[in-house]
Amino acid sequence: MSRLLILIVFVLNCEVTVCGECTDGFIRHGDSCYHFSRDTETWFDALISCEKIYGGHLAEIADAKENMFLLKEVAALGDRYWIGGSDLQVDGEWKWYTSNSDITYSTWYPGNPSGGTEDCLEIVHGPHGTSWNDLTCHTFIKYICEKPVNDEQIVVMPVLPVFMALLALCCHTPVLGQCGDGFIKHGDSCYHFSHDTETWLDAEISCEKLYSANLAEITDASENNFIINEVNSLGFPYWVGGNDLQVEGEWKWFTSNEKVTYSTWHPGNPSNSGGNENCMEILDGDGSGPKKPLWNDKVCHAFQRYICQKTA
Repeated sequence: MSRLLILIVFVLNCEVTVCGECTDGFIRHGDSCYHFSRDTETWFDALISCEKIYGGHLAEIADAKENMFLLKEVAALGDRYWIGGSDLQVDGEWKWYTSNSDITYSTWYPGNPSGGTEDCLEIVHGPHGTSWNDLTCHTFIKYICEKPVNDEQIVVMPVLPVFMALLALCCHTPVLGQCGDGFIKHGDSCYHFSHDTETWLDAEISCEKLYSANLAEITDASENNFIINEVNSLGFPYWVGGNDLQVEGEWKWFTSNEKVTYSTWHPGNPSNSGGNENCMEILDGDGSGPKKPLWNDKVCHAFQRYICQKTA
């Protein structure tokens, strides 16, 4: 037992401090990191995407320097992007959503904000330059997420997994795992194949809020075969937790943030057709075989069923 305590102390002290940087898919400016999305969302879903996927919020512009940086990036990209301003609370009173502070600095496009039902703020690149514009909030456009640069980050050295394994061997008491109603057990996990349809992001939220689970993450052939056999028998496509929203072509699992290393993509996929197929689905087979479901990339705002996963 004394040796175990020594090992615990060693692990707890085996940390290093590294300089703060922006994660992949973000650009640093000043004390913030910015992500210019490739997928399109409504203003409300863009808020959720920035928070749930990127750990940030829709960008808020405080001064001319920050504004010029964002305008130049949007002009170079040649598109339109949601940022965090709205007058949803009181018409004509524009505020930043996350900080709830009044918008005091602005560079509106001439004649804007024009009002009516246009209650959300975008940066738009058009024939007359790049500037701010008010737009109806349910329009699907790209978006800019912002989060602070971490000045300091604690990194635990790789000895931790070894310690956890030793701790499990000496101290773990096996408990028979059970799946709740509506779940199917396979290996050490429980799976729920939904009957309702959601967008990919709302499917993740449903898994969390309704089932204390997450969108399924497939790590090996055994798990994949189990899932595709279920999907084949049900005859519907299903969302799982893979996406390449952060960096195009770099597929990761949402909850674990691990790279997708095992895969059975449908031939020719991921294709990124239309330039915005950034979320992973399991295609349905013909319901009886021998045709089997395979993986496919799809636009994230499509509505379809989803697979939740939790530990048994």
